[in-house]
Amino acid sequence: MTFDSSVKRLINYAYPYKAIILDEDGSITGKGPHSWATPYYKHHEHPECEHNETYYGGTICDNRVQVRRVAIGGAKPASVLSMQGLKVLRYDDEYIEEAGGNKTEYLLNKSAYGTINWKEKSDPGNGWAPSLVTGKKYKIHFGQTGIDFEQMSFYMSERWEEWDHPIYLVHNWTDVRQAIDVEVGTGMSSSGTKGFYLVPNDTIAANKEDWRLG
Repeated sequence: MTFDSSVKRLINYAYPYKAIILDEDGSITGKGPHSWATPYYKHHEHPECEHNETYYGGTICDNRVQVRRVAIGGAKPASVLSMQGLKVLRYDDEYIEEAGGNKTEYLLNKSAYGTINWKEKSDPGNGWAPSLVTGKKYKIHFGQTGIDFEQMSFYMSERWEEWDHPIYLVHNWTDVRQAIDVEVGTGMSSSGTKGFYLVPNDTIAANKEDWRLG
């Protein structure tokens, strides 16, 4: 596929701005075979990608990465989470260092987040469908400050290939508890109920000074 100088813009995305294009020969993106194009969001700003709104209509990425859809739905309580935006932050160490190395300040910088609008219609209904660059880590939360949720389902793209790079998601859990106990299938529960045993919680540091927020 070739384009002459009369073409001023190659791609023009429309609402809800979630399309992902695989350019098999690189003739659209100019970034070689198996490159990618998708609408721009702040969390797409990676070394393998370029933001060019004027000509390409959004983000283009080379074949060192993939761009894949991750659908999120089944959120409970639905009455609290519906209509809320999904906030997505690049969360690899290199981006925190580029921002000065202060994680707290980085997390509080609202301009560093991409925002995915909640959608009512199907696939999934009442959820979110961000496009994410693979091989990266992202911090996600719902609403402005991180709404707690009781249940959430994540769906991989049906086009996901076994050689795709992984995607790492870090999310908030804002409901505070002094202790979190997990009880499973056999033995006796902490309340004396037969058929359960308590799994020791070794995920939280014993010393409060060692706790890490965010």
